[in-house]
Amino acid sequence: MGNFIEDIKKILEAAVHAPSGENCQPWRFEIRDGEIRIFNLPERDQSLYNYGQMASYVAHGALIENILIASSAFGYRARTNLFPQENDPQSLKS
Repeated sequence: MGNFIEDIKKILEAAVHAPSGENCQPWRFEIRDGEIRIFNLPERDQSLYNYGQMASYVAHGALIENILIASSAFGYRARTNLFPQENDPQSLKS
């Protein structure tokens, strides 16, 4: 493992290569307590194909998969906890 902050930046650089409809990247990250928290941003994906945020959730799945792969490549063990904040269905955490 290298410098944790630099590794997180590289992991997120790999993560954002995930496909999203019209490359809208409908997510926001927060780094807290050694965790990458991912938040859905519905206002960033206004595509007609994004009915009920389903296309955004597919994009988030690809994003999370990239995080899992990149984390492993940097020697970290990643866990995924979908919708960890019951009162905020837009939150995802990886």
